[in-house]
Amino acid sequence: MTEIVMELEPGCLDRASRADVAVVEAMMHWPDDIDARLAWRTAGFIEDCRDAIDELPVDLLRTYAHAVTTSPRLVELQPAAGERHVFGSMVGRLTLEAVVLAKLDPENAGIMKLRRRLADDMKVPPGESGGYQIEPQTMANRNGPLYKFRPVAHLWAAWFQQWNITGDKTFPYRMPGLGRFLGLAETIREMAEQTRTGHTPHAVMRPGEAVGLPDHVTVPRVSINLPSPD
Repeated sequence: MTEIVMELEPGCLDRASRADVAVVEAMMHWPDDIDARLAWRTAGFIEDCRDAIDELPVDLLRTYAHAVTTSPRLVELQPAAGERHVFGSMVGRLTLEAVVLAKLDPENAGIMKLRRRLADDMKVPPGESGGYQIEPQTMANRNGPLYKFRPVAHLWAAWFQQWNITGDKTFPYRMPGLGRFLGLAETIREMAEQTRTGHTPHAVMRPGEAVGLPDHVTVPRVSINLPSPD
């Protein structure tokens, strides 16, 4: 499969701007839709420039003015992102649980078991609001809502892991921290590419499937500290 590369700017790990964060957010929500990614990134650029408008050079100010008059804002795009957030978070949870349980509890690491458990957890008891109804078979469907998020599964898994450890749901990470977030995602990607669960014939993530980082972005190594199996 052809690897897609996130268009991060040189130096983004030193001091990530709102526009840099928007690149990550856009890829996580729309790995399959380049136009939607561009719209989100442009909205992030608008927000970034607005906060420093008095310091913008003339050329950048012209670009900002054009974007303001032709592009939607983040708040307008948020509902569409929210719909996709549900599916991305499911893929992230499945990926993280698969690579962790494969080491700690192989008997329960089979992908179908994980899908069934997730489907049950998403349901809400009768009389309560919220929840999301999805069947395990739908999660596995190549034409279903989850499959398109496979290239960014490691990024969603990194967000899910941070939430598990800290209880902080900040998406995609708490500023500053882009380098650590991407480093964690890369660790999970490597684990997923080397992990098979149950009787599946392929790894949790296939090599070359994941969205990649540009050559000029070198992330720190971040470990997942797993407890010893009983």
